[in-house]
Amino acid sequence: MFSVKAVMSLLAVSVLGAMAETHTVRLVNNCGFGTPTLVKGSSVLSTGAEVTSSGPLINAIAYLQTGGCGTFNGAGCTVVETTLRNPTSTGNGSFTEISLISP
Repeated sequence: MFSVKAVMSLLAVSVLGAMAETHTVRLVNNCGFGTPTLVKGSSVLSTGAEVTSSGPLINAIAYLQTGGCGTFNGAGCTVVETTLRNPTSTGNGSFTEISLISP
């Protein structure tokens, strides 16, 4: 027979699992050329496939690689820089900006 403590523990784990932070990024290229690229630091996270982060996604950069962009920073191209995270207080959640990175 299940004890009340065991049932409450299972319920607590279920609730915490349901509240886990995830973020999904989908890059859509309607240009007909180039490779949509998502990088974080020196890691390529995606070249077109959907990506799901199982936690905050901090300082990721997305750009359309047409051959003239820098390898990991999109230099010479327009980039979308983003941080995706659940807010822990007012004003410190996700943000995104569009930039032109000089070569």
